[in-house]
This record gives sequence, structure tokens and C-alpha cells, in this order.
Amino acid sequence: MKKHKNLVNNMNHIILTLFLILGIFANYSDMRAAVGELELGFTIGATIPSDKLSSFYDENKLSKDNLTNVGNNILATGYNFGVKLNLPLSESFEFYGSLMINRFPEKEVIVIDNNDPDVVFATLIEHNNLIPIEVGFNLNLINGNFATIYTVANLSYNLLYQSIAIKTGSSQALPAGLNESNLDSRIGGGLGVGAKFDIKLVELALEAKFNRSNLIFKSDSEFNKDYYTFNFFVFF
Repeated sequence: MKKHKNLVNNMNHIILTLFLILGIFANYSDMRAAVGELELGFTIGATIPSDKLSSFYDENKLSKDNLTNVGNNILATGYNFGVKLNLPLSESFEFYGSLMINRFPEKEVIVIDNNDPDVVFATLIEHNNLIPIEVGFNLNLINGNFATIYTVANLSYNLLYQSIAIKTGSSQALPAGLNESNLDSRIGGGLGVGAKFDIKLVELALEAKFNRSNLIFKSDSEFNKDYYTFNFFVFF
């Protein structure tokens, strides 16, 4: 019941965030007229996860039930896309807010019996999606007429959704909750560098960033869940 309540609360957060983003789009022209230099950007890029970003199962639960995961725990490189709003406050400093969606290829998880490695209880298919809602700033290091080099730092509210499906085997042989989908949230942060290029009609940017999705409020036994993003932006 508690897990269901948390799932509902997290889904409510996602819905409220989507309505907020839609509201920003609907009022973008008015906001830009009022603020003056507000920039709306769209981005796409690659996401490289650490080996600990994906861990839907409880290691203690597996050990207690004499089960072991012998599948590949490392997620493959995924992709991301999203929107970003920049609010310049000076020639070298700007605040920003963004909503990103990171998607990763499916991963196979094989669960075997510790006492008899030849016994495979189940093969699971895991899908991972990471949704960070970020607030941060860009600080220009080198200002040029055409190109600008900047550093970026942010805090983020991260939603990690992991859906689990049984490929082979029976759910009855697994510990309770092991094959269920999970929606979790953490406070994280990121640091990176980028370059902006002013081509008059639009502004382009390239950015590389290190991100930690569980910087705050993680449990004592929880691994750091890090990932790297490399993005291309177009701002209007």
C-alpha cells in the first residue's frame, strides 16, 4: 500500500511538472516580452550511465533468498532530449531551468540459484528512464563575438522509472516485489562545461556534463548513481 501511495505521489509530480512546462510554452511570448532576453532551447544528446545507475533489485533480498543476478548490470549508452529556458542576468551569468528525459536500451537480468548455478529462476527484461528537472546557472568563462565558453552547475529533482518484465521463468520463484516496476525520486546535481555559438538567427550550444542523480536523501547502502550527458542545443 505504501509503495502504491509513493507511486501515485510521484506520478502526480510528473503530471504537475508537465502542466508547468505546457504553461511556460503557452505564455512564452508574454514572458519574453516582460523579461526581455529569455531564451527557449531544445536539445538532444547522448547519455552514458555508470555501472551503478541501474539497480532495481535489493542486493540484501537476493542474498537472503540465495539468488544471484548474473546478467550485465551496466546500462548501454542511451539518448536524451528536452527543453531548457535561459534567463540572462548579465553578460556573463544566466539562470536556467530544464526538463530532460533520458532513455536507455533494454537490459537483460538473469536470476540464478546460489546453491545450484545451473538453476535459472527467471530472465528479466529491464527498461530504465531517468527524468531530471533542473534549476541551475551558466557562468561564461570566455566571451567572444561568435563563440562563448561557459561552465554550468545545477540541482535536479530526478525521477528514475524502471519497468521490469519477465522474459522466461515464473514470478512465483522470485522474491516478492523483485519483478515489479519501480518509480523512485532523488535530489541530484551536475557540473559541466559548454560552448555557445551565435549565428544571428539562432544560438547553438554544445555541452558536456557530469551528473549525480542521488546526491541528497539516498539510503545508507545506496550506490552513487552517476551519468554523463553530451548535448546539442538550439536556442531561439
